[in-house]
Amino acid sequence: MHEVTGPIIAIVLTLTAVFVPIAFLGGLTGELYRQFAVTISISVVLSGIVALTLSPALCVIMLKHGHRQPNRFFRWFNGWFSRVTRHYLDGVVWVIRRAALVLTLFAGMVAITAFLWRTTPGSLVPDEDQGFHQRHHPARRRHPSSVPPGSSSRLRRRCAATPTTRMSSPSPASTSLAAASATMRRRCS
Repeated sequence: MHEVTGPIIAIVLTLTAVFVPIAFLGGLTGELYRQFAVTISISVVLSGIVALTLSPALCVIMLKHGHRQPNRFFRWFNGWFSRVTRHYLDGVVWVIRRAALVLTLFAGMVAITAFLWRTTPGSLVPDEDQGFHQRHHPARRRHPSSVPPGSSSRLRRRCAATPTTRMSSPSPASTSLAAASATMRRRCS
């Protein structure tokens, strides 16, 4: 037991030191990973406690001196496990004899993975989402409104409910997205 106590404590401390700081990350990343970090940290600590206390006690009970014939269930399990091991070894021999075919299939899977890596969008939020809320103007024109990221739903509703005034002479600058969102920001703040 003295040989494994140090490594068990080191593993628990190392994994806890890695995952506990993740629970304190801010922003969207922190929100996504907080529950996983807390779960893994608690699991590692409990696993270390079990490894240091309960496992040695169970080993003493299970590993009594003397050899007995296993009961019927364990004889069945040992036979089943031997058959599974034999089938696995036969599969390994088959793969080794057909190494060129297996390597070709592996290269194909790598190529497909690389293709999908390049073509699949990688962002969490689509590029089309720029944070603008589209609403209908009484004249049936759409005017985008923008609120700062992380704004409350009350502020969003207030900005959406704020009527915009029609401009007397539309110019190219007044119909642009930037001018409309700047107007909404001034009215909502």
